[in-house]
Amino acid sequence: MTKQIFKQRGQNTTRAVAANVFSLCFPLFLVDAVRRAHPMALQQFHLLPPDGADLAPGLLEDDPCIVIASAWIDLTEGPVVLHLPHTHGRHFDLTLIDTAGEPFASLGTRTDNDGGVDVAVVGPRWSGETPHTHLARRSPSDACWAVSRIHAHSPLDRPEALAIAKNQCLSSMGRRPDLHHTDHVTSLEPPAVSSLRQVIELGPAVFFHRLDAVLDRAPISFERSMRPLLDQFRRDLDGPPPAANWSPDLAEALELGFADGLAAIRAATAAISETRGVGWHAVAVPQHDESGASLAQAGRAYSSLGAPAREELLTLVCEHDGHGRPLRGDRCSRLRFPADGLPPVRGFWRLYTRPTASVDKRHGIGNRNDLSLDDDGSLDLIIHDRPFGGGDLANWLPAPHGEMCLVMRLYAPRAAALSGVWRMPAIEIVDLDVEGPRSRSGSSESKPNRRTPS
Repeated sequence: MTKQIFKQRGQNTTRAVAANVFSLCFPLFLVDAVRRAHPMALQQFHLLPPDGADLAPGLLEDDPCIVIASAWIDLTEGPVVLHLPHTHGRHFDLTLIDTAGEPFASLGTRTDNDGGVDVAVVGPRWSGETPHTHLARRSPSDACWAVSRIHAHSPLDRPEALAIAKNQCLSSMGRRPDLHHTDHVTSLEPPAVSSLRQVIELGPAVFFHRLDAVLDRAPISFERSMRPLLDQFRRDLDGPPPAANWSPDLAEALELGFADGLAAIRAATAAISETRGVGWHAVAVPQHDESGASLAQAGRAYSSLGAPAREELLTLVCEHDGHGRPLRGDRCSRLRFPADGLPPVRGFWRLYTRPTASVDKRHGIGNRNDLSLDDDGSLDLIIHDRPFGGGDLANWLPAPHGEMCLVMRLYAPRAAALSGVWRMPAIEIVDLDVEGPRSRSGSSESKPNRRTPS
């Protein structure tokens, strides 16, 4: 029967259907890989390593001031309360993500919830009342993923931020947690094979074997909008039947279709990048979308699953100067913000290089540093692998030798930044006297000796 139906449709049709199935379900399988990386015995927060990209692509972190914690939350037995401690002036954000990789709630410093708060998370079908002292958030799925980030004031403050992160805990609603013992907070070991690679290398046989279980955990929006389409695709594949009954041609068509689906997801990842100034582009992040799965959603999951919600963090990356040349630390670069064009944030902003220079003990510079403005209110930042002669070192961003890129992070960005009305200025290559480090004087003579841009 399988061979006969397959011959009637042709290999190209089967291949196209397989590509659609893979791309539609890709976010579900990626989140499921994250779920399986968490211990199931206890619902609790786990501290993540500095680079958590093996768990999820959006957990790639090269800022030593950020402490990340992760918790998988099962809501099938009823609401779960997240107890979030006071962060004492440290920037904080919590993102709740459904089983399709879509963030459905985000709170923290931006929403004035960094002074200690209890958040009751309820399932999609739960009915009842939550305590009036709690914030309430409804998950679109019967399980969800919580990712918290606490920003230390400096690398030296990281131990304090770590201690605060250990005070995050979960409990069933109505049950008081023990807030005085943090020994149960453990570090989450990254998977031996990254979650992303697990899904990329998932063969059709294992994929279809797990598919029903993964779909059972899908959000209601997926069930309503995409499940009928997916069921039709599966009927087109005659189930498909158990892998032992596949013909060689069917097996080959499914393999090729999965490869096509992955290629389409990667193309979608590149397509959703937004230009934000000459040489600058915004890093795509998952966004709440109740319309169901789409190729764009798969692309966002592929590139940034687990990243903060867009309203919490806007990340801009630049790899080329205003003339299209690759950025290099041994070429002196200038970034000039006009007085009316400083980064629009409610939180703070930080600029750093990737890779980070070994001498950059601040890990970038931003508006939390004591920067010097020009007389007209504009701001000049100098990026170079050596300090510039006679300059104010407060405005110097140490750069690595050789090729690099610049990363600008806007925490709690304002509407002008989110909409694209505000844009980053182009990187200029300038010719400055370069000498050894000099102490900062704060006088007008301490400004860089600017010359004609090259």
